[in-house]
Amino acid sequence: MVKRMIKTIYPTKIEESYASNIKSLVSELNELILYEFDNVIAPQIKSEKLLTDELVLDSFFFRLKKSVNKMNSLALGAFPNTMSKKAATRYAFGISTVNKTNIDNQLTTKGFNRISSENWLKPFLDTKIEENVSYITKIRDDQVANIEQIIYRGVSKGQSVAEMREQILEVSDKSLNQADFIARDQTGTLLGQLTAERHKNAGIRAFRWSDSGDIKVRDSHAERNDKIFFYADNPLLPGEDYGCRCVAEMVDEFDDDYVEALKTRK
Repeated sequence: MVKRMIKTIYPTKIEESYASNIKSLVSELNELILYEFDNVIAPQIKSEKLLTDELVLDSFFFRLKKSVNKMNSLALGAFPNTMSKKAATRYAFGISTVNKTNIDNQLTTKGFNRISSENWLKPFLDTKIEENVSYITKIRDDQVANIEQIIYRGVSKGQSVAEMREQILEVSDKSLNQADFIARDQTGTLLGQLTAERHKNAGIRAFRWSDSGDIKVRDSHAERNDKIFFYADNPLLPGEDYGCRCVAEMVDEFDDDYVEALKTRK
């Protein structure tokens, strides 16, 4: 039996750091929104409870709309696309660097040449970065839109400021959870796709599925564990399912498992 390949590393620390960076942006946004609500919008809503004159009420809604629009503008200023791109860029290049080092070591173990030129990498990472920027900014845009709805709906239904504030906090918590969702989902996907591309460019035709070996592994992935899959068959890649922390181990044509898998390949 040929010696097993060095295991592909799942970059847990990079995932955690990425989630933390997104949460930092979200937390700053949350603080700004709550400040504007507590100090500008809430006092207007409280004063509206005492109003009865229709013209005065019209003036109130006009001023309220201006305050909400200002809150939206401040949110865009505090959470600009440039900051999202900076976080996404640092994250994507971090994953790529760790992955390349890992695969170079795998290639050396098997007697292959290390990766030299990667002309495909920049456009690939550029696409992934822009994709992640869109995910991050969607958190911001959804949060601002939801809070705007909370305010207008709350006023129209006669809700108290306290009720509206509680709903705003719930939206803020949801945004923080979304940061974890993005980091977890994108790490597995990006790692799996980078590994596959580097394997194929090195002449590796197949991979061994390796799960994370804990209770969080879904049954369908546990069934795939230690099995050989061929890239030419366009299989599901480890990491591509949401929350998947499985990885692909390199398999070459001298591996006994590869030979057996080739015999039974349809």
